[in-house]
Amino acid sequence: MKQRQNISELLHDLSMIHENRITNYLHVLQHSDNLDLDLRKIMANMMEESRLFQYDLDAQKSTLDGVTIGKPGPVYQHWKNEQKQFDATPRQPFLASCETEQATLKNTYEYALQNDLLDEVTRSLIDDQLQTLDADLDHRQKYMDAL
Repeated sequence: MKQRQNISELLHDLSMIHENRITNYLHVLQHSDNLDLDLRKIMANMMEESRLFQYDLDAQKSTLDGVTIGKPGPVYQHWKNEQKQFDATPRQPFLASCETEQATLKNTYEYALQNDLLDEVTRSLIDDQLQTLDADLDHRQKYMDAL
């Protein structure tokens, strides 16, 4: 039972992180008239990725019937402590904010994978999402280097 509770809390934390990301990205898109079209596209892509990740995390969490979740746990707190304010100003600061935000999320996923109580299915899901985050971060870094 402790393993199921632990896994459920971890999945809940990651899902909450993505919910916060979606809310933040939507806020930036709605209130930043000065963002160029390509920067809006980057933000929209990051938001859609978080939606997909959240859906998969919630689907995995739903397989753990009967487990109740309280306050945010250590994974969410880890992310919250590392999170920086998003800067939706000119190109370079905006792109740097995107890169920092993705690196923080990647670090949080690596932190989550250190949990010894993860089952194989959950570990695989988190690792797959981490690999996607890694690829996205590399892509954004190449984009910044090309500017």
